[in-house]
Amino acid sequence: MTEAVPTPARPWRILTWNLRGAGRPDLELVAEVIREHRPDAVALQEIRRGQAATLTGLLGWHHTWARKHHPYTPLAWWLSEGLVIMSPGPLSSIARRTISPGVSTWTFRHRIVVAATVSRGDDRLRLYDTHLAAHRQPDERIAQAGRVAALVAEESAPLAVVAGDLNAPGEVEVIREFRPVALRDPGGGPTNPSIAPRSRLDYVLVPERSRVTEQWESPGGEWWWAISDHVPVVVEFEVTPGCTSVQRANTSRSIQRVRSSISRSTAAAIDFVNRSSSWTASTRRVRRLLSVVASSFPANRSPHRIGNAK
Repeated sequence: MTEAVPTPARPWRILTWNLRGAGRPDLELVAEVIREHRPDAVALQEIRRGQAATLTGLLGWHHTWARKHHPYTPLAWWLSEGLVIMSPGPLSSIARRTISPGVSTWTFRHRIVVAATVSRGDDRLRLYDTHLAAHRQPDERIAQAGRVAALVAEESAPLAVVAGDLNAPGEVEVIREFRPVALRDPGGGPTNPSIAPRSRLDYVLVPERSRVTEQWESPGGEWWWAISDHVPVVVEFEVTPGCTSVQRANTSRSIQRVRSSISRSTAAAIDFVNRSSSWTASTRRVRRLLSVVASSFPANRSPHRIGNAK
């Protein structure tokens, strides 16, 4: 009988965009762009609460908004800038975390990450939306990337993506912070300034064990500049059938623990037999059998690495 080949899940499509909400972007045009690219989830930065509500109303979507900072004063709460995750499907397990400890929420230097689980039928994806420190703060940017990665590791979602304005033009040190959680940069073109992009600031980091099936950034121009100083980024990817990278890493650790346990138990059994004063044919056969088992699971053997999780 021929074994059935697993059917890959439908690709996930993610869009990220820094909207420069203080510039009052035309939300009808933003909604038009989103509809055109048909994403499963959207991560936006520099967007006000009211703008987020209006935009999701235009799309008929679900959303969660988190305040990043007060650009003026908490009394003008409607001018606060934040991050939003949007999706046609329901969002759950919302989380928000500060990644710039000790920095006041009254300054743009205050940084956060917001996370939500996106539902698409029976499929789930954990999306992290963030906006890292500005260009002249490379050390802070790297530290903040590490804090986002720490949250990804802490939650250990089966399928995770990090998207947003990482403010990291060519900075491999920032992207390197996500390698321990099995996320990679699929590459891309410049995204800022939108009138004639020359710096790549916006990213979608996908699972290591995934294949990018489509990628898009606008070439920019006057039309895009009228909306924001960034152009959007769209990445579509599919995961390989079976375990995700996080699951594979967890499986590898479990195998290592089982092998160590078997090795310890087998060694103890052999030692017990060795201490016996008399040897019968039966005990000799038992001893040989235990020796074979022990050689198959030596205590100092490294477990077979599954997947590319590091």
